Amino acid sequence: MSFCKERQKNLHVSKETIEQGVDTMINDFISHLESLRASFKQRLEKYEQDESKTLENQISNLSNLLSRAKYQKQLLTVSVEQGSNEECLVERENILKSEGEIKKNSSVFPVKIPYDGKLSFHADSEFLNLKSKLTTIGRYIELEKGCMKRRKIKMLYKKDLNCVICSAVFDHQGNIIIADYAHKKVFACDLSLNCKSTILVPGKPWDITCNRAGLIFVSLPFEREVIELDIKNGVVNKLFSTSANCRGLCWMNDKFYIASSIGLQIYSDVGVKEDEIQMFNTWMLSEKQDLDCILCTKNDELMEISVHSKKKKTLFERFGSVFRGISTDYEGNIYTVGMSSSKLYQLSSDGNLIRELNLKDFHLKGNLWSIRLSDKNKFVITTDEGCVALFEMTDDV
Repeated sequence: MSFCKERQKNLHVSKETIEQGVDTMINDFISHLESLRASFKQRLEKYEQDESKTLENQISNLSNLLSRAKYQKQLLTVSVEQGSNEECLVERENILKSEGEIKKNSSVFPVKIPYDGKLSFHADSEFLNLKSKLTTIGRYIELEKGCMKRRKIKMLYKKDLNCVICSAVFDHQGNIIIADYAHKKVFACDLSLNCKSTILVPGKPWDITCNRAGLIFVSLPFEREVIELDIKNGVVNKLFSTSANCRGLCWMNDKFYIASSIGLQIYSDVGVKEDEIQMFNTWMLSEKQDLDCILCTKNDELMEISVHSKKKKTLFERFGSVFRGISTDYEGNIYTVGMSSSKLYQLSSDGNLIRELNLKDFHLKGNLWSIRLSDKNKFVITTDEGCVALFEMTDDV
């Protein structure tokens, strides 16, 4: 039930995120077109103003030359009709003097105007083809979810940290966050297990988890503390203290669930202890996605605990396996690793064994310790001697 609610919430949040992203993209595109339109109109306006000013100057100059020519003609006509021969000769000399100046000034004007002032517009071919090419703005897809079922697995990368134990989790940016118990540090790796950043923590980190917002949380058992990490900026914040040595750490339903040697403790998101379920020697935790329950490993048993009724149920037993890490996929199938058996067990949500995979052929240094599935078809396994291995689920057999 909690998984269905979580999926419904994720569906709504992702739908709103996509809508906001599409609105932003289209608004940016419209803004870009508006900017292009404004720039084009500005350049067109300037061109028209410059050309109009040039034509106005030409009209004014031509008008002045025409007035001078008409004036000289008028003087000559009056001299011929009313003046003496001497006055006609004088006026003729004046006209000859003005003729050269008028010809010089008029020579700058073309005999024939090269164009009639009309403009035409030729759109870029890319712009004309834009409408016909844009039949959709994109598509939405359902994120690929990790579920092994009967799929083959292959190891992609392996790295030895040369420490005692380590735990790992996938963050929301596609990194693998690893808690190094012996060296009191946590570091982020890419999917090739190359270290990107490291942060020292005030104790030996045991387990690591993250919430829906992508915040990273780490348990420090001997300090009895849960801390929050900002690995990118190198910031460590103490969230709250615990009443027992905190081993496994799980975030579920906006609460912290902590496994310890004396039982399961439940804390609010601000670190207030709300409940405790007595249960000795619990190790690692995971949400049981189809019920409002928590899963935990207890040596040779895999247990299911009801958060409300506190009812405990053994889902799976395998004598001599010594279960530690536990995780679930989007269908509710359960995955756990056996320290002594070196096997990965895949179970149905009700605890029926689907298959067990022997991981000895991958030559992982040490005993299997933790397992975490990503949202995609990958999972990470760690050992109690600091070996980290990234696996991928391939096509069905």
